[in-house]
Amino acid sequence: MAISITCKSNSEISPDELMEWVIDNVDPADNESMISAAERLCALKNNRNFVIDGIRREMLSIADGQEPRYASNQGTIHCQNMGPKGRFIVRTVIWTPPLTKNLRSRVMQDKILSYASAHDHNFSLLTIGYHGSGYKTDIYEYDPSSISGAIGETVEIKFLEHTSLPEDKILYFRPNRDIHVQLYPDEVSISLNLMGDPNGNATRAQYEFDVQNGKILNLLDGNAVRVSLAPFALIECLGADENLIDLLSFVAKEHQSPHIRSRAYSTLSRVCKKEKYQLAVPGLLDSSRLVSETARSILEQ
Repeated sequence: MAISITCKSNSEISPDELMEWVIDNVDPADNESMISAAERLCALKNNRNFVIDGIRREMLSIADGQEPRYASNQGTIHCQNMGPKGRFIVRTVIWTPPLTKNLRSRVMQDKILSYASAHDHNFSLLTIGYHGSGYKTDIYEYDPSSISGAIGETVEIKFLEHTSLPEDKILYFRPNRDIHVQLYPDEVSISLNLMGDPNGNATRAQYEFDVQNGKILNLLDGNAVRVSLAPFALIECLGADENLIDLLSFVAKEHQSPHIRSRAYSTLSRVCKKEKYQLAVPGLLDSSRLVSETARSILEQ
């Protein structure tokens, strides 16, 4: 389950000092290794100046007519780096109560700030409450080895707990296993995150779930895999020449993401109707159940 951690520190460090330590000592593919950074994340939390310093840098960029370098919808990235075992990001996120009573605007706020959407993460997330009473959250889990990743697929989802992230509390979310639904805080709150990714999350899916009915609703909006699927729809509309067909065939066989390999086979079947059975055959031997089932469906048409 998502792990609650009791940890205190009398030290105070900067984001760069935390980053230097995790690069040398943490393996983002190992849950226990990520959790070992809790004490230093707590030491960064003791630093009450770095957040406003980051905001000041953003405001200077805005004043100069530039886009803020590290801004996002929800907060600020204070530093990021790639080490021998993976990529790390130190980020603060701001959580607000509902900003409007207008239903349409409320739906938009929920979407932008990830409220009320049951989702997993495709990265390791160690987070601590930095300011305020924190967001509330319902936490669930699933077994990633039990799914193919198809949209609409039935998933066994287990409810674990309802909790919150007040100041000083630390939670660790396991990648592609813990699901959580973030609910509005009672007051404006800030969380401090250490995010770890061993391989680059451009090829790893991040899902939105229907936890009540136990299903995968979709790839999470904004996930790099979902964004990468957009060109396939254009190809299906406009067609493909021989070079593009060769490229699609390569992607179908070699890309790291099973969702992208699966979509490449589907696109080939639509733009190469005469050769679609021949092109789909290699997919039957794919290590991913999602891809092999896509190939089998093409061959059964």
